[in-house]
Amino acid sequence: MMRQHSPDIRIITALPAEAKPINHHFSLQRDNRITAFPLFRNEELMLVVSGVGQQAAAAATQWLHGHSPPRHNSLWINIGIAGHATRELGQAILADRVCNDQGADISIATPAVPAFARATVVTVAQPTADYPDDRIYDMEAFGFISVASRLLPPGAGQCLKIISDNRDNPMRSISAKLVSGLISDKIDTLVELIEHWDI
Repeated sequence: MMRQHSPDIRIITALPAEAKPINHHFSLQRDNRITAFPLFRNEELMLVVSGVGQQAAAAATQWLHGHSPPRHNSLWINIGIAGHATRELGQAILADRVCNDQGADISIATPAVPAFARATVVTVAQPTADYPDDRIYDMEAFGFISVASRLLPPGAGQCLKIISDNRDNPMRSISAKLVSGLISDKIDTLVELIEHWDI
């Protein structure tokens, strides 16, 4: 449950399986009037399922900003699965920098909460089982943050990634059930991020 004076929350996920436990926890309902993207909402929170890839994430973020302009205290979060060479499945990572595979990068001002693990996220165009360094790999964060950093105040766009695969647990083992379970297990982390948003 969020605070009495909760900020205006917007969430972008790529997959329905990522959205499902969030929708359940916050009692979000599908807005069937909207056809551009699947949109789920209550009075304080909106969630859009963008589809896979940084272009889809960018388009959904741009669309949501135009469809429902944010208030002064809005917090926008891209939450989803990601891979890393050695980090344990289910670990939650808050991105403090997001890069793409073309060499562009954007720094993110993250909340001053020591409990959040932080790392650089690299957004790639295709799924990869190769983790060449100590960075997190996903397919949407850069698309989201490239739009959020242009349209929102510094730090109002955050990327929360949950480790779903590593060298010992390859991508082929990922299922919708696993994805929903990973996100469900980190709902408290998502709520903590929302609660620590400086409004």
